[in-house]
Amino acid sequence: MQAVIDFLKQNESRFINELCDYGATSVQVMRRMNALINDLLAAAPVERRETLRRWKLRLYASIKKHFEDPDDQQRALMADRQGLGVSRRQSVA
Repeated sequence: MQAVIDFLKQNESRFINELCDYGATSVQVMRRMNALINDLLAAAPVERRETLRRWKLRLYASIKKHFEDPDDQQRALMADRQGLGVSRRQSVA
């Protein structure tokens, strides 16, 4: 996890901007981004968390902008590492 945090320190703006911009209309990308930011928030040092919180707000704003239907917004807001709508505790049959 530290390697990911170090990478994001050096590239976070470019990395997250590109994912938000080019994946903005994909429910799966938004779900994965949300899961990534949540995981990083849980592992990041305190001084990095505010930046991650801002990225989470930006992600939410992007979802609201690109998904007009409230049901689509809810699906896109669901944090999911696989992007399939399956939580960590559930498995795909």
